[in-house]
Amino acid sequence: MHIFRTADATFAEPPGHFGGLRTTNVVGTEVGKRYSIALAEVPPGGGGEDHQHDAEQQTFLVLSGSYRFRSGDKQFTLGPGEAVLFEPGEYHETLNESAEQVTCLVVTVFP
Repeated sequence: MHIFRTADATFAEPPGHFGGLRTTNVVGTEVGKRYSIALAEVPPGGGGEDHQHDAEQQTFLVLSGSYRFRSGDKQFTLGPGEAVLFEPGEYHETLNESAEQVTCLVVTVFP
């Protein structure tokens, strides 16, 4: 069993992200082996640059706030309880266009 407490977590802005977006691993690959679960806190104006993952699937589950996604020519906004799955090779970028912080879980599955 592994217990994660956000009060003890170390948050950092990962490469390719901007505007104060911070993440911390809830379940890292040292525990999950083939997946990771990160908690992301995204202030207004924060987000992730357009990028893709060669082999990983990535799911974003919005817990609070309103988060804008763009993938290719599609743009959409998700709210609390809504999620999106990006398959390997699918480009995606994110942006918090609202005046409130966005909190989401990011689940990455490795081959």
